[in-house]
Amino acid sequence: MKKLLICLCSLFFLFCLPYGCKSADNRPIDRYFLEIEYENGQIKGKMEYCFYLKSEDSALLFNLYPNQMNIEGCSILISDVSFKNTPCSYKLIEDDAYLSVELPNNYKKGEEITLTVEFLTTVPTSLLRLGQNGTTVNLAYFYPMACVFSEEYIKQAFVEIGDPFYCDFCNMQVNLTLPSVMSVACGFKPVGIENMGEKTTYCYEMNGVKNFACALSDKYNIVSSKMGDTQVNYFYYKEDNPEELLDKMIDCLQFLNSEIGQYPYSVLTVAQSPYEYGGMEYSAFCVVGESISESDYEYSLFHEICHQYFPISFLFNEYDSGYLDEGLTEFLTQSYLEKQKAGVKRAHAQYSASLISAYNRAQKTLGYKVDGVMKKPLNAFSSREEYVVTAYYKGYLLFYHLEKTCGDLLPYLKKAYNKYSFKNFGEEELISCFGSNKKQAEKIFEENVFKGAIITLD
Repeated sequence: MKKLLICLCSLFFLFCLPYGCKSADNRPIDRYFLEIEYENGQIKGKMEYCFYLKSEDSALLFNLYPNQMNIEGCSILISDVSFKNTPCSYKLIEDDAYLSVELPNNYKKGEEITLTVEFLTTVPTSLLRLGQNGTTVNLAYFYPMACVFSEEYIKQAFVEIGDPFYCDFCNMQVNLTLPSVMSVACGFKPVGIENMGEKTTYCYEMNGVKNFACALSDKYNIVSSKMGDTQVNYFYYKEDNPEELLDKMIDCLQFLNSEIGQYPYSVLTVAQSPYEYGGMEYSAFCVVGESISESDYEYSLFHEICHQYFPISFLFNEYDSGYLDEGLTEFLTQSYLEKQKAGVKRAHAQYSASLISAYNRAQKTLGYKVDGVMKKPLNAFSSREEYVVTAYYKGYLLFYHLEKTCGDLLPYLKKAYNKYSFKNFGEEELISCFGSNKKQAEKIFEENVFKGAIITLD
């Protein structure tokens, strides 16, 4: 058992390093150090955010997602903001959705700055990304998260459908203190632990991630195994065959390694939770809802693992291109099921036929509120149903259509992964990977993604 002193020394070393670590496309990468304590539905936290100044603007902007989520009892309060232990001016704007921090005048673009923020997050009773439910405590998007900067800070109105989160890659270290009766499921590499009787502090670190998320519970069991240099963990509390499921998870990850590219992290953790929907993905970590049927549960496991490639391994805006996220993941999931004959055992053709039928039924049920346009922000969708039909159903059909037209899609996705992982990624970058079939791919995207044509696959 390593003592916390080891962890704290590594943190000191990290934050004293010269600012030399860059992202895959040569952008200096931000660093977060979170020191947080969870107890009785609240997270008391202190965050050190070390970053390079991206513009000459006088203010930094952070998403305060707990204040945006529109869940009763969910909130984040900011109690102090400082540079180098000197308090600075800050304010909460747009109904407390964002934290705006005034910068001292003597900083210049490209200069390294460390900002300290103290906060208190109240975790609501819910079955969502951030919530306590009597069995687990799901913690995600609970701390101030820097808005992505592209010429200016990007603000996107939170909506309750899709994945309305846009995060840049960063390096993170986390000290998490919680009641000792609780276990922690997360995807970060553990580097230290200290048991203090009723409380325990866990220390984690991981580079090249978008966020830190975890699930806490006093009911968790765990099975683990290795896939090469990657440790795969499965946290569960109601399961008859956890070892068998773990083997299937590893098999899925091996398929992705072979067909798309090397999994980028040293850990992959999947945690069971009473989640309201099928599941949710984070960097090196997935939550899967345990209330669904056995076959749907396995499908969700595979789906969330495939998400570790699209979108987790790319910097792209799920808010504006949800179909690229969900459609590609559905295609990869079906590709795994077809090639490995695991789980549901549905071939691409069978699955596409069922989705075409569901897509047509949904259009009639919704009275053609589904306009078919795929490239649009989440707040432009009229309902969750329209988003599901467009991002999942039509998203999958789009990529199946591309495969039927341009040939086996997996080599194109492998090329995209090798060329653009951990870089900016969108339609233009994906289309560029189609080589001699680029014009055909462009036509399919133009007709279906931007103009909203109905895909029939005739």
